[in-house]
Amino acid sequence: MDPSGGNDANAGTTEATAWATLSRASQDTYVAGDSLLLKAGETHAGQFIAHGYGLFDKATYESTFATSHAAEKAAIVAGADHATLVANAVAAGQTAPQAAAWGDIWAAQMALPTAQDAAWTAADASAATKWIRIGKYGAGADPVLDGGGTVESGIYFARPSMAGWEISDLEFTGYTRAGISLANLTYSKIGTENPNELYLGAVDGLWVHDVAMTDIALAGLPADPPIDLAGYNRGFATGITVLGVNYVRIEDCSLEDTDLPFYVGSGQQHRFNNITSTSSWWQHAELAAAYRVSMTSCSFTNQCSLGYPHGSAGFFSSHMHQYLVSGCTFSGTTRPDPNGLGGAKTPDGVGYDLETRHKHAVFDQNTLTGNAGEAFLVLHSYAVGPISADSDANIWSRNVMDDNAADGSVSIARVALAQAQGTALWSGNTTTRISPAVGNSASLWIQSGQIINVIPGTGAGTPWIFGADNTVT
Repeated sequence: MDPSGGNDANAGTTEATAWATLSRASQDTYVAGDSLLLKAGETHAGQFIAHGYGLFDKATYESTFATSHAAEKAAIVAGADHATLVANAVAAGQTAPQAAAWGDIWAAQMALPTAQDAAWTAADASAATKWIRIGKYGAGADPVLDGGGTVESGIYFARPSMAGWEISDLEFTGYTRAGISLANLTYSKIGTENPNELYLGAVDGLWVHDVAMTDIALAGLPADPPIDLAGYNRGFATGITVLGVNYVRIEDCSLEDTDLPFYVGSGQQHRFNNITSTSSWWQHAELAAAYRVSMTSCSFTNQCSLGYPHGSAGFFSSHMHQYLVSGCTFSGTTRPDPNGLGGAKTPDGVGYDLETRHKHAVFDQNTLTGNAGEAFLVLHSYAVGPISADSDANIWSRNVMDDNAADGSVSIARVALAQAQGTALWSGNTTTRISPAVGNSASLWIQSGQIINVIPGTGAGTPWIFGADNTVT
């Protein structure tokens, strides 16, 4: 595609015979191995509607993952950090078998990124993987897809949505609903490897990398928009929306001035790395209802600056099973409207909101600083179908929480509204500069030096596991 020198009457198969418009590109159905290349340094106005399926070699991915994960987990178990975590659990009152079980959960999640990276590299190199690629050709700046403030989305996958696509080296700006939207609403149930959880995606493979998005936003927002599956359906403009796809990888991307940075719901084996989000207007990035997911080296700053009636957070996740968040930063989340919903807005201004049903989730070596509310908040707000809202067997390790709770809340709040809270281990966390708990008829729970704010509800008294290795200053 060449908007300056192309012609839609051309064949579109060489630089000399390029098409001119995204409308022309949208007329074709693409097949595995095809590429749609946009000329570098050019602005491509309008919307591309994607049709077609690429191929992703999930068999190679899964076999490589199993081997790599076992090896990486064994190496972690043999290391000093694992020994420290187990020793901390014993010092906090756990028996040796209990502490070993905590160590196994921790090592299994800590091994996810290395194993997923190795699996992805092997699958990408496989002859059975044939992406449909959207990228650039020629020297110069990345091509810009521009909606001009009137077009809904830059790349929209027509339903039933496709998979097996790679999108890279592009910029998106001026769209009112989404930069990229792939909402596959045909789900299939998770197999025996993960019983009693939500659904997996019905299609496999989406790779988004080296993409920048700015001004994916509406001019305004209703006072209380309806809640639906994703920001796209709520009236928000979402940088990237992906629903019902397995093997989603998003890396080396930046999102600035979006209503909501990204929403990925359902699926298995997702990987997020080196994503930067600054100045989201209405809502936080979200992950929901997924299995074996890792997020590393990401940064979320100044989220929800215009406020949202249901509360604000730097990041949100729900219904996650086998989940790692490591080396990420959540900072400067604002609390623009503390009196929303009659003063009962929960959460608000928090760094990270774990909302409902996390199992074997590990939060390691993250930095949460300068958030108006709590650093972490665990909220049990709703069940989905037969899946209860309770969380269990989650670990917080080596996180640094500094200068949070300027609104008078505490560094971490645990709120049990309807479901019993399961076990959790805190190990080696550092908390500095927090305020005492106030309001909400909250009880202040101090155990082994860690401060927890509990709003009473069913199961609210279930203890978590703390040791003196967690420090509060």
